Amino acid sequence: MKDYSIYTNEELVTMIRSGEEDAYGQLFQNLRPVTIHEAEKYIGTMDTYGMDDFLQEGMITAWKIIQKGNYNPDTARFSTYFGVAIRRQLIRIFTSYSLKNFMCIGEVEDYQGTIIRTMAESDYAKRQRELHRERNRRYQERKKAREAAAVAAV
Repeated sequence: MKDYSIYTNEELVTMIRSGEEDAYGQLFQNLRPVTIHEAEKYIGTMDTYGMDDFLQEGMITAWKIIQKGNYNPDTARFSTYFGVAIRRQLIRIFTSYSLKNFMCIGEVEDYQGTIIRTMAESDYAKRQRELHRERNRRYQERKKAREAAAVAAV
């Protein structure tokens, strides 16, 4: 088996594009610290996501970058390009999660040793819900106006 540890990320990407998919393992090992650094911001905020899930998202993101062919080695280092991509992906995941779930904002232990969590809905989710209600209200008003105009035209 070939030793891929001597190659740069850019060289590994070129190898993967030319068909050496074994180089992907080394590429992800090189990108693992970047993924962990970005994921540390979200650890503990989403109950259903662990570090393994974030690492898997990193692998998928790296694979998509290579498959789409958007990365150009002449413009930036691959780790820089990947860092921006994984940050955006984790923001999308966090946004989606916070819209659908209440989030734990505090934990205390009572006298019996039971952990009591303080849950809250994110401000973002509240704003999005209010925007949705407002759009729906305007839609209903326009619908009633169209129906009234149709009745008046008859």
